[in-house]
Amino acid sequence: MLLALSLFFSGTLTGFLINFSFLPEFGVIHSLFSSIPIGIVITSWIAYIISCYFEAISMEAIYITIFILMIISITIIIRRFREYFARSILYISEISDSNSVIPILIVTSSAIVYLLNHHILNETGNFFHCGGALWGDIALHLDIMNSFVHGRNYHLSFSYPPENPIFAGGKLAFGFLPDFHSAVLKIAGLTDRQAMILPHIFVMISFISLLYLFQLKFLKGNKKAAILSVVLYIFAGGIGFLYWIFEHHMSTMSLNGFDFIERVNDNVDENLYWLATIPHVLLPQRQSMYSFPIILIITTCLYQSIQPKTKFLFRIRLQLFAGIITGFLPLIQSQGYLSVFLLVVGLIISRIKHMMDPEEIISLATFMIPSLLLGVPQYSIFYSKIASNDSAMFYQFYPLIADDKYIISIFGSFNPVAYILGFILFWFRSLGFFIPLSIIGFIYCAKSNYQRQLSIAAWFIFIIANLYRFQFWRYDNVKLFHVWFFIVVGNVSLLLVSFFKKPKKQLFPKILAILIIISLTFSGVLALRREFTLYYPFYGNNETDFGAWVNLNTTPDSTFLSSTNHINVISTIAGRSLFLGYDQWVTNQGFYNEFSHRLNVQNAILRGGSEAFDLLKSYQIDFVVIDPYLLQLNSDKVNKPWFDEAFPSIYSENGYTCYETWRSYWYDQ
Repeated sequence: MLLALSLFFSGTLTGFLINFSFLPEFGVIHSLFSSIPIGIVITSWIAYIISCYFEAISMEAIYITIFILMIISITIIIRRFREYFARSILYISEISDSNSVIPILIVTSSAIVYLLNHHILNETGNFFHCGGALWGDIALHLDIMNSFVHGRNYHLSFSYPPENPIFAGGKLAFGFLPDFHSAVLKIAGLTDRQAMILPHIFVMISFISLLYLFQLKFLKGNKKAAILSVVLYIFAGGIGFLYWIFEHHMSTMSLNGFDFIERVNDNVDENLYWLATIPHVLLPQRQSMYSFPIILIITTCLYQSIQPKTKFLFRIRLQLFAGIITGFLPLIQSQGYLSVFLLVVGLIISRIKHMMDPEEIISLATFMIPSLLLGVPQYSIFYSKIASNDSAMFYQFYPLIADDKYIISIFGSFNPVAYILGFILFWFRSLGFFIPLSIIGFIYCAKSNYQRQLSIAAWFIFIIANLYRFQFWRYDNVKLFHVWFFIVVGNVSLLLVSFFKKPKKQLFPKILAILIIISLTFSGVLALRREFTLYYPFYGNNETDFGAWVNLNTTPDSTFLSSTNHINVISTIAGRSLFLGYDQWVTNQGFYNEFSHRLNVQNAILRGGSEAFDLLKSYQIDFVVIDPYLLQLNSDKVNKPWFDEAFPSIYSENGYTCYETWRSYWYDQ
């Protein structure tokens, strides 16, 4: 564990020193909270490159990574020591003056630590439990993490990208860097649970703090509005609470089945289009959690660079720093990289009259060159999966409300008027009064040109995300909407705070502001309250015993055919590659056309017979595992007696039977 902590905190120190030496104007506090996401990115990339050189994520690679991080830190300290020492009193004063962030840290840290500790592989009795949406998503992240620790991805190379553990032989066209970072921490001495929880806690705290600091800068030091912005974002929601009041009659039992942010009743056609910030985005979606603070750092740099008082050389530093860390985004989250470029295009549009200025062109080029040189080669991994799946919904013009069944049921076929009304109703259901309030706040409260320019850039993200579908899963665009939201929420906060500045005798504006805040956050409060009660068995001793056996008794490059349950210990614990994993993850990761073909192959193998022999050899499937989930869902399709006769059973306990297949059979022949 000591080695893992040394790796994590040496990366954090390096992230702090790089950020602070590059952008000392942002201050110690901003650099402190920026240090965690930047440190994780630097650590992960150095470890990945060193591991590719050694062709394995070895202990030597980890020691060299720590050594490189410490060399970078020591070099910066030696070069800037006099400057840091001379300004130490100012730094201490800045820290002592930053008391407004302390209440936010205390509240959010307490909730984050509790939820992550409670929700990730919490051992109770004979079972490991997970909570909320983490019960679903954490399995995929464990699959990827353990594929680097125990599976084929342990051996890395500059020549080819990592392999997808739930689609054997397929490219891992997924933002794997957060899970790779956890894999390195695990190899350095942490458990699965610790490797998932430790970085997540610090990154979430970093994100909430950076959101407050960004809003404080965006709102020109208005602390009340900045705090309200954080609250509105954390509890963002629409009219779901009205369903809870009028349809479910405020039943606490209904909170077990519905979150009232997305799902409001048993009719999925009435689902709302939003995902609860903490329960459905920041907790389960590790790619979003790791990319959001980096996007905030980039946004802060871009916002500072467009201000008239920013000197040219400082603007160049800002754009260069933002461009470099943007270039590291694709392997964290492709949507994060996309959202930054949409934001930059939006800024170009909002500042079009400035774009002929030579300084503006140089500044933009300073951002674009590193962000494209570093990012495009990574992004090509994702484009290759898109190009090979023409019939899937990847990067296609597809208006968001076009397949919203609730809107279609009201307006039928869309004409221009119906489309506009449907769009308004769609977003009113999803976010309540937020959009009209943000427009009013933009008009009346965003006084400076640069506030308005950044707001327009954020609205460009909103417009594009409404018109184009970038991923197979319809709700994946919500990640882009979250970036739009945590920028423009400042205009809403300014508007609402202005209501409280009215004379004391004018109670109506204050009451109205309170009611609006309640309407914007009530659904989010219900969703977060629900999150504390959701707790499900993840796997028990029988599953962990089998996963441990697979890890010890099969080779890392083995391919398994087994059930397509989303929790499969073959990949989740042992990190081995599955011939076919969970259907929604496989299709969402770009194997849309291939999924149905592989499913047919898997069913043909499970039926047994001579065709099964040929398919096992053709696809080089080393082991077939008949587990309780496979028998429960497909008992009529599984010819277990044939497998008992055809192949040796090398494990048969607690409902798990493992057969050694094509290698054993063809060697015998």
